[in-house]
Amino acid sequence: MRGDGRPPARHLARRVRGVVRVTEVLPDFRLVLVGYGRIAEVLYGPELVSIQDRVTVVELSADRRAAAARALPEAALLNALDDLPPAAGDAVALNLVPGPRHAAVTERLLSLGHHVLSEKPAAPTAGRWLELVALAERSGRALAAAPVTAYFPGVETLVKQVRAGGIGVPGEVHGAFLAAGPARRGYIDASRAWFFGAESCVIRDLGPYVVAPMVRLLGRPDQFAWHRNGVRLPVPVRPVGAVIPVYGNAAVGVGRWGDVIGRIEVAYRPWLPRVEASMTAVGSTGELSFDLDDPPLPDRPGREKANGAFDLMRRVMADPVFRAAHVADVATTLEIIDSLGQAQEERT
Repeated sequence: MRGDGRPPARHLARRVRGVVRVTEVLPDFRLVLVGYGRIAEVLYGPELVSIQDRVTVVELSADRRAAAARALPEAALLNALDDLPPAAGDAVALNLVPGPRHAAVTERLLSLGHHVLSEKPAAPTAGRWLELVALAERSGRALAAAPVTAYFPGVETLVKQVRAGGIGVPGEVHGAFLAAGPARRGYIDASRAWFFGAESCVIRDLGPYVVAPMVRLLGRPDQFAWHRNGVRLPVPVRPVGAVIPVYGNAAVGVGRWGDVIGRIEVAYRPWLPRVEASMTAVGSTGELSFDLDDPPLPDRPGREKANGAFDLMRRVMADPVFRAAHVADVATTLEIIDSLGQAQEERT
């Protein structure tokens, strides 16, 4: 027993070995990486080495194109999205550009005939997301959106056990995602300054990783509100010499789903050596916890996340029932993050 008299939490397994590989999920597809930043380099690039002869990388930055050429020397490299031709046959495009550009880039990719997997956030609003879904349907293409945390095996297990009465009557769900953040070195590169712009914030950056699994478990909330701080620590932008004078580096969201209360905490904490992320469901007879983070493996960083994303794309393409549920869950996630999340403005 714990000190508070409750039984200890049962922790669900974080990772499941043997996750399907991209060569199994999308064996005959051409793949396009639009944007070759950190996510592309660390998560997706290593999983595409074996099929790099059918990979195209679209990247505006000459430095990042050079990084792509080193990692995927047989891949085709393009300077701009305007250089990408219409898809020939089945092709999947991974939209990995900065958040504020996601919706416009996804629209362009769909119009070129690509299936699209969009990194988070998929669109600025739920309404814009549904417009993109409608375009995909008219084009006969599939559209999926990260994060894939909502589809981790442990989250699937948690959802099944909670719904089967594994913790008695559910009453609380708590989620957190804490990370060092983009200014962890005391400054931020000009290419990443958008993280602190009007169209982004800690909620939009880290929130989806927790909100999406909570939506998967509980659905759409009856009410939800965010409360965000406004840290008055200047952040230099290098190399341009500008300074971001104030930014929100932490937020807490509280919502109600019927009789269940949910709490979400997201924060940038520069001293953290690694991400700390979890979700816990508490009921009348016990609780279940799951680690939402996926620490890199020594040989293949983030392979579960990358291949989980490819598997999500496969499921959206193949299963209409799953696709409809995914579309609805992404819309709800965006409602929580945008419509409600942006209501609490930073203090100025």
